[in-house]
Amino acid sequence: MAIGKPVVGANIAGIPELVKDNRSGFIYKYDDINDLADKMRILFEDRNLAEEFGKNAKMDAKELYAMDIYENLIEGKRN
Repeated sequence: MAIGKPVVGANIAGIPELVKDNRSGFIYKYDDINDLADKMRILFEDRNLAEEFGKNAKMDAKELYAMDIYENLIEGKRN
C-alpha cells in the first residue's frame, strides 16, 4: 500500500480493516482460490482501476502510518 500498489487480501484477521474493498484493492473470500484469481485478473486487465486503487492505497497507508507515528510520539512523551 505504501508504495502505491493495490492490494488483494483475504477476509480474515485484520486485513479488511486495512484494505478497503473497491477503494484500495479487493477483499476475497478466504480459502476461495477462484475468488482470489478473479480479483487479481480484474486488476491485471484494468490498468486504470489498478492505478486508482494504488493511489488510494498509498493515501490510506500514509494516513494509517502518520496516525501510528503520532500516537507513538504521544505515548513516548507520557513515559
